Amino acid sequence: MTAVILWIIPEQRHLSFVLAAWTLGVSGACFLGFIRLRNVDLSSLQLPIDWKWIKKGIKVAFPFLLATLSLRALYTFDRYWVEAISGLEVLAAYVFFAGIANAIMSFLDAAVFSFTYPELIAAVGRKDAKRFKDQLRRMGIQTILLTLTLSASAIILTGPIIHWIKRDVYSQHLSLLFWTIFATAISAVSMIPHYGLYALREDTSIIVGHIFSLPIFFIVTVALSKFYDTTSIPMSLTFTFLSLLIFKYIMLKRNSTFAA
Repeated sequence: MTAVILWIIPEQRHLSFVLAAWTLGVSGACFLGFIRLRNVDLSSLQLPIDWKWIKKGIKVAFPFLLATLSLRALYTFDRYWVEAISGLEVLAAYVFFAGIANAIMSFLDAAVFSFTYPELIAAVGRKDAKRFKDQLRRMGIQTILLTLTLSASAIILTGPIIHWIKRDVYSQHLSLLFWTIFATAISAVSMIPHYGLYALREDTSIIVGHIFSLPIFFIVTVALSKFYDTTSIPMSLTFTFLSLLIFKYIMLKRNSTFAA
């Protein structure tokens, strides 16, 4: 709804309106949630808290939290680094291109991963190695084909969009778009062994890979920033995701007779 209003009424295209609309939407969601909670049986709240169970859950969940934060931090520090190197205008272009690239992952999640990884888990549960390999191969083919199609479409369509919005700084930094999409494509392919490891419950390999992705990103960015300025950021992301892809693929091959 906010996007429609901004499209129809250009005068509302300012931060105050966006934040107000965001606040209104969140408040509405909280209100609807409160209405649903009123119908919940609250008698369970009178039971004693099982602190031992909670502590055990925290110990299990903390490595996953650390791994997730390490991977998500890449998409936070990269923006700060771009701003530090080139300023807010270039950062705006980078965030715009990153949004386009992230749409590729959203399509893949909805069209490929959400349908195929439950089959991987089911195959492991049945100890059906052939089915597991077939599903992993199917996921790989679909991921690669869809990634290539979406990446090419994004590159082709971004030019006319930039011309339409008349932002010269975006067209001056199209190299950021190419590298950002390349990094996203590598990240998409790395999800193939990722879901294989996930189905096989090789969580340690996933956690280790994600935790080490952050220092790899920092080291590569520091090294490349001396030669490539802003472009070094998406280049470093590409190298980081490529490292993750190689690591997860090796772990998948090494740790499972299913994928051998």
